[in-house]
Amino acid sequence: MELIIISGVVLLVLLPFLFFLWNQLTEYNDVNVVVAMEILKEHIQLLKSLGPGSANQVFIGLPPSANVTVTNQNVITVDYNGKKYADVMPAKNIAGILHAGFQNVDLYFDGRTIYFSSCGDGIVEKPREQCDKLEVGACGGPLQCTSDCRCACNNNDDCSNTTYLCDMQHHTCIWCTKKSDCPSDDFACNSGVCVKSDSKGSSTET
Repeated sequence: MELIIISGVVLLVLLPFLFFLWNQLTEYNDVNVVVAMEILKEHIQLLKSLGPGSANQVFIGLPPSANVTVTNQNVITVDYNGKKYADVMPAKNIAGILHAGFQNVDLYFDGRTIYFSSCGDGIVEKPREQCDKLEVGACGGPLQCTSDCRCACNNNDDCSNTTYLCDMQHHTCIWCTKKSDCPSDDFACNSGVCVKSDSKGSSTET
């Protein structure tokens, strides 16, 4: 009987405390979503001001149980705990994947679209990522996927599956920003990738 009474007292003490923690967690998640969206907006504006080929990385936190989608070209929707939060990004087009929880997000602007990607999630999210973890096949041959989701290289030919441009100093495939970055006059820079001038598709610089 005494045990039942003690248990009842413990529950009476704990329930208000647990309710308080739940409210705090919910408010914390709400703040995280708002802050994350503002951070993304700020950096999207920065990339647009820097122009095509610009990139940066941001750290954001979203609710652990969130379902995040990119809809209507420039709207990010976050569903969590029965709530839905939608925000319009300052860009005509955005694409890519955002995950629940805390994460580093790589942003890349090709002149038309802002791309999101998260290196290390096992998904090759182009155009910013060339490979990801075990997806080394994307690099071609025996080449390795580096820790920043780029393909290792020793020459431009090693990057034929990705950008056709090798940074000889760091031995990784990199993106072009203009035609003169590419190996020869036979190439044009098309959305960060050196492509043969006679290849289909328009280049960002001719």
